[in-house]
Amino acid sequence: MTVETLYERFRDELIRFALCMTGDRASAEDLVQDAFFSAVLHEAQLNELGEKQARSWLYRTVKNRFIDRVRRARAELLTDAVPETAVPPAAMNETEWQMLLAALPAPDGELLWLHDVEGCTSEQLGERFGMPPGTVRYRLHDARKQLKRMLGGNRDV
Repeated sequence: MTVETLYERFRDELIRFALCMTGDRASAEDLVQDAFFSAVLHEAQLNELGEKQARSWLYRTVKNRFIDRVRRARAELLTDAVPETAVPPAAMNETEWQMLLAALPAPDGELLWLHDVEGCTSEQLGERFGMPPGTVRYRLHDARKQLKRMLGGNRDV
């Protein structure tokens, strides 16, 4: 498939996907534009893929670009000149956390938010999401490991 064909077919749905992660239309459009720029650079590879595979490639690229931006923003926060006497930021703000959680597979980000921020128990979440409490606890553990990797492995989540 040509990049032009992929653009015509998937641009709008990729923007909706990116919008769920960013919460901002302009940022979502930038992510999709970056993904299609990458598609142009990898056009030979994409031409060999079927439509479903190419669509998956684009979704993965948008998600990876989002994660890269979150990491870069986090690194910029950490590397800004802060006087040694100043108190370091205790945590990211709610919007940054929600962006990171949106990058996790569904419903792991929502489970983590409901458990750690809103205080729901694994039993309550199991009932709400139709899964055993043990599965909820496993998914919470796995989500925390993924967040740690996304944040560069240097932060307890």
